[in-house]
Amino acid sequence: MEVLVVRGRFHWGFAVRVPGQSAMQTPFLFPPPGTLIGALARAAGSADADHYGGLEREVRWAAFGYEEEIPGLPVASLVSGDITRHLVAPDVRKEYRKEEQYKFAAVPTGRVYAPAFRAVLFYFGERMSRLRDVAWGIFRIGNKESLFEVREVEICRVSKAAGSEVET
Repeated sequence: MEVLVVRGRFHWGFAVRVPGQSAMQTPFLFPPPGTLIGALARAAGSADADHYGGLEREVRWAAFGYEEEIPGLPVASLVSGDITRHLVAPDVRKEYRKEEQYKFAAVPTGRVYAPAFRAVLFYFGERMSRLRDVAWGIFRIGNKESLFEVREVEICRVSKAAGSEVET
């Protein structure tokens, strides 16, 4: 198995929200695997294709990690929230939809602020080496404002560990 390792840094951070929330939109502390695969798919130019344009067959798993070490700074402290104005008219009862005061609502929206934080993305699968050049095209993780600058891309070979105990 091969691992595509992408090192880079955020411009300001990222916003990947927990699905299904409407009144309070809390973010994930780490981008989930689907978001990471989506970033690679976007770089490959196949983000509009069904199921990431076939990348889901190539990438078996994706993982994320911070490369910053700031003593005493827990990851949860990076989360911040802004009050934003959201259109809620489609969710309002029909009899209230025409009334102006029911069209919009203030919704706390969470983000992870990590300006210039270094991060590493891992893509596990077979034939990851063919995606090495594609990985240089990753420019965001999550929403369109979550800019990411790729600094280094490498391919590593991994094998299954023998036995039940592993030394790290």
